[in-house]
Amino acid sequence: MRKSISKAIVSTALVAAMVVTSVPVAAAASPTKGVEPEALTMVKGEDTGKGISVWANTSEDGSAVIKKVKSKKKTITFNTTVKINGINYTYIAVGKKAFKKCKKLKKVTLPISINRLRKQSFMGSKVKDITLTSKYAPTVAKSAFKGLRTKKMTIRATAMDAKQVKKLKKALKTAKFKGSVVTA
Repeated sequence: MRKSISKAIVSTALVAAMVVTSVPVAAAASPTKGVEPEALTMVKGEDTGKGISVWANTSEDGSAVIKKVKSKKKTITFNTTVKINGINYTYIAVGKKAFKKCKKLKKVTLPISINRLRKQSFMGSKVKDITLTSKYAPTVAKSAFKGLRTKKMTIRATAMDAKQVKKLKKALKTAKFKGSVVTA
């Protein structure tokens, strides 16, 4: 009896969530603590300047996941937010194979709001230097660096304290990252 009531409540909540996600709203005060965008439509937003195209999954709470980046540049620095259809969304994660189309990319600087590196985030790219500007270590998927030779890679933790750097190193070790971690 309780299971059927629980299922009915969950079903109703899911239907309500689908209705809410179809209406874009302005960014929330703290979007990094909200629901992470998963299966929403990928939309294109111009973010970092000439020659760089960014596609992102967006969420009703004002957050976005970097899903696809297309660029011929060697260096990309992301802003904290991306404007899509006149609405600002805050980046919270790097999605699967986000940098696959960036064959010349060597250095990427991720915004302070990034809190997750998903599976195969950098797969297909030739990135060698990643700068994390957040004060907190992101969650790193076990296969975030799958398909990359990480021995010569460097991750720069520019704003993290010693405790967060230790947490980052542990997460990177789990992800089979063999490069160096440098602090500012």
